[in-house]
Amino acid sequence: MMDISTEEISEISKKRKQMVMEPHIDLDQYMSNYTGSKTQRLLFMADVCPSLRVDCLRMALNELKQSQNVVKYKQVGEMLNELVPTPLDDLWIEQTHRQNVAKTQKLESELKTYKNNLIKESIRMGLNDLGDHFLSIGDVQQALQCYNKTREYCTTPKHVIDMCLNTIKCSMDLQNYVQVSTNVLKIESTPEIPEKQAIVSKLVSVQALVDLKAGALKKAAKGFMDVQFEQFQSSDYLSQIDVAVYGGLCALATFDRQEMKKMLENHNFKQFLELEPQIRELVEAFYNCRYGVCMDIMAKIKEDLLLDMYLNELVDIIFQFIKKRAIVQYFGPYESVEMTKMAHAFNMTLEQLETYLLQLITENQIKARIDSHKKVLVAKQTNPRKESFKKALQVLEDFEDQYKIVLLRAKLHKQDLVVRSDHKHR
Repeated sequence: MMDISTEEISEISKKRKQMVMEPHIDLDQYMSNYTGSKTQRLLFMADVCPSLRVDCLRMALNELKQSQNVVKYKQVGEMLNELVPTPLDDLWIEQTHRQNVAKTQKLESELKTYKNNLIKESIRMGLNDLGDHFLSIGDVQQALQCYNKTREYCTTPKHVIDMCLNTIKCSMDLQNYVQVSTNVLKIESTPEIPEKQAIVSKLVSVQALVDLKAGALKKAAKGFMDVQFEQFQSSDYLSQIDVAVYGGLCALATFDRQEMKKMLENHNFKQFLELEPQIRELVEAFYNCRYGVCMDIMAKIKEDLLLDMYLNELVDIIFQFIKKRAIVQYFGPYESVEMTKMAHAFNMTLEQLETYLLQLITENQIKARIDSHKKVLVAKQTNPRKESFKKALQVLEDFEDQYKIVLLRAKLHKQDLVVRSDHKHR
């Protein structure tokens, strides 16, 4: 099965986010899996799920009050106030704003002093401190500029890695995934990586997430499978459960049976799958050809998957890929299948199944025709004898062409019509 094309990704990004009407998640438990991206995820969920909007905004407001981001706190407070009366902590806003301004001036003054003294390491640390400060108050662009300026002051591999990791953090917030990939490659090409296993595991997971967003589902699946369970700690962008969900869905959409078998036998990835029983059950049901169970599980988990800020726009197309692969796999051993039985096996209506079959036949993934009157899918029969004759004739034509070339060359030699090098004029 092909990955999602660039054109499809472009079209998906233009569409409005899919709304969620009946979520089944425990919000507190769900958010406990995350650290740095809590506010971002809560605001996304508030945007796509009306029934959770108030709870998400309240939780986001509480999270922001633990930070220094006054601007975002006021924005979220106004959004929440439109739904339910919510007084903001004006004293906290004033005090925090004053502290932010004072700290900005202090760090900028210190950086100016470091630059006057021309001490590279002090300048690098001053830029990092200023970048961390801007990031904490929500000014991601300014933070990114500070981190980028540290490039010319890096003197060791560790400095380069720190700079790249900080840039990745900002680029993920800004959804600049090209910049993320560039910095991942830069770290991978850096010699003598300190704490290599932990950093590599983080990089693999981030790159797999970027591949997912780019529609490179097979590459993403392999990336998530390469994340080491023992080394991976839930990061600002991903939890261990996310690795299981993203990796499992991408694998179902793109892996063949042999690759699926390897995934199920992969002890490392199985540890991730154990954390998300529904995805594990979905993968096992698909591999064991229990397609009705697959369709039931997909229907149950769809609403919750739509709450994920990285999956929302991709859920429908990934599910289509999975259904198409299941249909191809189901039909493979048969010469003909009654479509009513097939629809029952997939928990689909006859019309839905026919739509999928038409697409698969058009894409040449199934070599068959539909008998609309009898509602039967019939495989196209090939005549082995006819195919053998075709191959034999092709071999004969190729031989005849080569024979004519040899005869022509022999006649040219006989008539001494040969181009020779003129050694005298070399």
